[in-house]
Amino acid sequence: MKHPRVNHPPRPAYVAENETKLKREGGKIWSCVRRKWLVETPEEYVRQQYLLVLLYEYGYGLEQIAEEEEVTGRGSGKARADFVVWRSSQDKAGRKSPLIIVECKSDNVTIQPEDYTQGDNYARLTNAPFFLTHNNTETKFWRVRKDRMPGYLEEIEDVPHADATNEEIEELLTRLKTFKEDEFAALLRQCHNVIRNREKKDPVAAFDEMAKILFIKVFVERQLKQRQRRKNLFTVEFLEEQLADNPLEDLFRRTKEHYREDRIFAEDEHLNLKPATGIEIVRLLERYNLSDTSEDIKGIAFERFLGRTFRGEIGQFFTPRPIVEFMVRMLDPKEGEVICDPASGSGGFLTRFFEIVRERILADVDRQYREFRSEVESNKQQTQEEKAEALRAKYAELQKTLDNDTRGSRLWNLANRCIYGTDANDRMARTSKMNMIMHGDGHGGVHHHDGFLNVNGIFEGRFDIILTNPPFGSSVEPSDTVLEEQVTLSHELEHHYANIYGDHYCDALSHLRAATGKPIASLFELPTLKGNRKVGKVKTELLFIERCLDLLKPGGRLGIVLPEGVFNNPSLAYVREFCEDRAFIQAVVSLPPETFVSSGASVKASLLFMQKFAREEQTDFNTKKAAAEQETREKYVPEIAERTGTLEAAIAEAQKDKAYTDRRKALKVELKQYQRETEAKIRTEARTLLKSRFPYPVFLYEAAHVGITATGETDHVPNELVPGDYTPEGMEKTTLELYQEFGTNPEALSLWQSRVIGVSPFPDCFRIAFSDTHRWDPGSFCLLDWRWEPSILNPIGSVVKLRREKVDRNRHSFTSLQPITIHFDGSLDKRSVTPDKEYSMDLFFARPGDLVVAKIDLKNGAVGVVPTDWENVVVTGHFAVYEVASEKVLVQWLHRIIQQPDFKEYLWRNKVGAEGRKEVKLDFFESIPIPLPDIATQEAILMERDLIQSEVDRLTQLLTESESHLTEMIHGRTPPRQK
Repeated sequence: MKHPRVNHPPRPAYVAENETKLKREGGKIWSCVRRKWLVETPEEYVRQQYLLVLLYEYGYGLEQIAEEEEVTGRGSGKARADFVVWRSSQDKAGRKSPLIIVECKSDNVTIQPEDYTQGDNYARLTNAPFFLTHNNTETKFWRVRKDRMPGYLEEIEDVPHADATNEEIEELLTRLKTFKEDEFAALLRQCHNVIRNREKKDPVAAFDEMAKILFIKVFVERQLKQRQRRKNLFTVEFLEEQLADNPLEDLFRRTKEHYREDRIFAEDEHLNLKPATGIEIVRLLERYNLSDTSEDIKGIAFERFLGRTFRGEIGQFFTPRPIVEFMVRMLDPKEGEVICDPASGSGGFLTRFFEIVRERILADVDRQYREFRSEVESNKQQTQEEKAEALRAKYAELQKTLDNDTRGSRLWNLANRCIYGTDANDRMARTSKMNMIMHGDGHGGVHHHDGFLNVNGIFEGRFDIILTNPPFGSSVEPSDTVLEEQVTLSHELEHHYANIYGDHYCDALSHLRAATGKPIASLFELPTLKGNRKVGKVKTELLFIERCLDLLKPGGRLGIVLPEGVFNNPSLAYVREFCEDRAFIQAVVSLPPETFVSSGASVKASLLFMQKFAREEQTDFNTKKAAAEQETREKYVPEIAERTGTLEAAIAEAQKDKAYTDRRKALKVELKQYQRETEAKIRTEARTLLKSRFPYPVFLYEAAHVGITATGETDHVPNELVPGDYTPEGMEKTTLELYQEFGTNPEALSLWQSRVIGVSPFPDCFRIAFSDTHRWDPGSFCLLDWRWEPSILNPIGSVVKLRREKVDRNRHSFTSLQPITIHFDGSLDKRSVTPDKEYSMDLFFARPGDLVVAKIDLKNGAVGVVPTDWENVVVTGHFAVYEVASEKVLVQWLHRIIQQPDFKEYLWRNKVGAEGRKEVKLDFFESIPIPLPDIATQEAILMERDLIQSEVDRLTQLLTESESHLTEMIHGRTPPRQK
């Protein structure tokens, strides 16, 4: 992005016409500064090319510039700057401190501050306030902080031009690099507001028109760059010269034609803006050349514009950048790997994948060149000219692999054959494409299409990486069917895709066409796993889990954002088993509740990372699964035969007498119940056995700070996920670093057994065994610090049973009943209800000595005991009533355990369900092991507290009496006591 005032600077009079172009002859290149021919190495070419920028664009004269200038003054000849630039020829002649130090490299990788400390050192040695770094990819500008140690760098927007005033120089010193991003993002918002205000459009409709104009601008600039034309057609001046009533509409028509294969715009779509509004937007944008602006600035600015503009409107389509960064880094993408996001939204995962892999390609090319250069320079048999020629040839060969426009080059393959995505929302598909273009391209594989259906190169079994944040909460209805238009392609397009992707694509397309008219959910296995006879509506996120696993090739990796219920809800255990049967569960990272609040989502989410089984691993798993099921079933054959035989004989006996109809029915119900319970027991035991025979570790992490606030801010926010400037204080390793360490040495992490409630420090990061993954959420793996012998520990459900004694409202008037309420401390209160507020719902008796549980508040410890002197106590269906069903336990012992702080924390960590309705399930509550020593031990322990409580009550009474006597003495009504 160019500074506005230097869009087209005049060529200085002292720069000759033939010096504005590089002069190259016979392996030599002309240095305008040194006035001599130099051996042309790739490094020298980059340096002389940038000299022309200093001359032509910044307006400096040759007499203000020194090349290969020694900056130490010691004659060593080693500390030489590529260029030193002074404010004037007089300053240079007088050997005053220069204005700018220039460091050039022939590298391609993005410039990192730590790679350019040499420029900082040279600037400090010469007392220059600015230095800049330049390579094949970009130019960056830096200010020198004299008040900081060497190596402390701050990136700024630009360096001064030759005619800059003192005030302008001082201003540049204060304008940090973020000004570029913020400036561009602010400009996009300004354009958006112009459209909203002038055209009276809502924010989303205004964005649609904004996107069209940005597409026009990118198209025009790319066409000009390809044709090497300097005249900018995207200017108010150019548009006003045209004869057409709306020349911007003509450019939009040509843009549509250019992107026709991408189906970004409908054929009959127009620019829905008044000509004057369009002209104003062009006026605001014309000074910014997006083709010359580095992708990180464009991309970050565009994402900031999207996030701030649409927060609350279509915010659910935007995954926060810190989460995107972490998830992509966790999967560690490599060159040649193919990615898909079947719910791409704004394209955050795809753009970050593109950036990271591109950076790795550029780094690899630089590495190859450096190794070749080292080899050439060590060859003592070659002349300098021969070495330079070899370097030029190698450099040109490597640079050709980085040409975006050359079919088959490394960057062309990345942009055109490795990135795919779909979104069912046409606006977001278009946004995703624009985001990709802003980040450097790769938009061709993104489509407006249902993410559950195949399109273009998106079909089963072809992706190395899936990264996605699917929509939560909505459902796929039975009426959502595969439509004819979703499987219809022009013969030209179908032939085009078949040539690229081969028979696998054709088979996938044929399979989809055969499903035309059928419910989309019928294409998946998950909806039928709970014994459903027909496919009803299914949660969207559940289908996306299966879709992602289907899209992966064997060994492929998945990172997906899911609501916490998928990880811990008992009713979704079948979904977890479905995943475990197809992939390794590599990691689960629990996110804090505020992560997606700014996007309009109130659901607490976690990140799931899986790796699909390779073919051999899948075969091994299936074999062990079948063996475990057969072995477990054979174990129960004798018991099943005996029990079933007994019940069937009893049913047959009862059938002989018609008077025993009810008995027959009861026996049949008992038989079916036994069969169901036995099948469930066999499945559970077989699953446990299977997991013990297919061992692997799983990484779990509970995050508190993920680089985003509830308002959506991501700047200067603590982030424990990835290394950076804002890692929380005291944190030695980030989540990513811990996971990388876990990948090479799982034993480095503590086992989940160390997660004992009340023991400090309570670990956020730990590993578990696959055999312990009935639930996946990190919070469920905490433990109570029982030190009793294992034989003493028994589940709560072994000593209590539910009481379901319904009140007959015909026999009991409401006024004769006593409703109650339970507090978090376990105390009970009688509820007073006026006649006009009588409960109309079903009521249930709670007898003296019963344990009463407030279901929704069990997580807070709302469990009480009905006093022995309370009569006709009743509760609604929101409560559960347990009677003590064993002589092995005192109800006071149960109550005291439940009210222990660590036990209440344990309940809190094991709540499940939708955010705002989370609760501890009764079956889980009943399964919690508690110590059940003999009754005498229970009484003795309880008496310890009772004795202390009695003493406390006595002393409290004594203190009250003393306070009263003191008051009497102060007022003189009672004489002081004699010592």
